[in-house]
Amino acid sequence: YQSQDYWRRWLPLRWADSKLKRWVSLLEGTNYTKRGNPQEATLGEYLSNKFEDFVFDPRLRLMFGQKRSGFDMQAVMNEGKILLVNLAKGRLAEANTRFLGMVLMSLLQSAAMARVNLPVEERRPFYLYVDEFQSLATENFVLMLSEARKFGLGLVLANQFLSQIRDSRITESIFGNVGTLISFRVSHADAEILETQFAPHFDRHDLTNLSNWTACVKTQVGGRVVPGFTLRPSMPTLESDTLAAHA
Repeated sequence: YQSQDYWRRWLPLRWADSKLKRWVSLLEGTNYTKRGNPQEATLGEYLSNKFEDFVFDPRLRLMFGQKRSGFDMQAVMNEGKILLVNLAKGRLAEANTRFLGMVLMSLLQSAAMARVNLPVEERRPFYLYVDEFQSLATENFVLMLSEARKFGLGLVLANQFLSQIRDSRITESIFGNVGTLISFRVSHADAEILETQFAPHFDRHDLTNLSNWTACVKTQVGGRVVPGFTLRPSMPTLESDTLAAHA
């Protein structure tokens, strides 16, 4: 956007895409470096201003200013590799963290969808763990939640409470694509939402007054929903082991 004809280096177009052709026709008919008066920004300056946070942050500039990615997401998924990404807001700021996270989620979704070319038995299970899920909860996850299983992708999405996820389509997709729900004691706000999933066996009062280490369960057996029940997991004998160790 700082040079009127910079985009021409990609001509002729390599893809016969109608939307891409339309964008090129708009570029040909637009002078985005022309300034109406000294006080006004050019169209190019207005558009490029949207990218300033990413251009002036040295870490993001090093990430996005490369000709090619430093890792292959498909290789990570298919070869059993581990990719750790630190998206701490204190380091990148919230807007940059969200942007980078959405880019990574798009890459991962594309890599998962590319597995359609692999035989089912060759789709090595891959697990995605997302902490503070609400920061990256975009509509991409609606498709990922419904399609992930067939591509060998497992999702572990962690956050504090349901109201943090503002897009109702995402919560609906979560509840619509899981076969087993396990709820320990929750807040009143979350209990109101979960009550619709556990009814008629448990209500919000039950969910907010569970004793420690007790959970309500809704699950399926043989593809059929069974009546809800409570469970109490077997706890490790940490206290006795600790006392024995001290003795």
